[in-house]
Amino acid sequence: MMDPEKIMYSINSEDIQNVARQATDRTLTEEELKFVAEKLGDYVGRCEAIVQAIGELKGTP
Repeated sequence: MMDPEKIMYSINSEDIQNVARQATDRTLTEEELKFVAEKLGDYVGRCEAIVQAIGELKGTP
């Protein structure tokens, strides 16, 4: 059985800064980084992401 405390997915500040550089050609300030970090949950719903991934299991033997 899988460890129930195992982290399955995470996003760190480097991930956010990499996307910022790709999207805006610059890094975010500390203030901007904190703002984005606080907003992630508004756009990435964990339940919806899990349900969508489970939905992709259909057709899998």
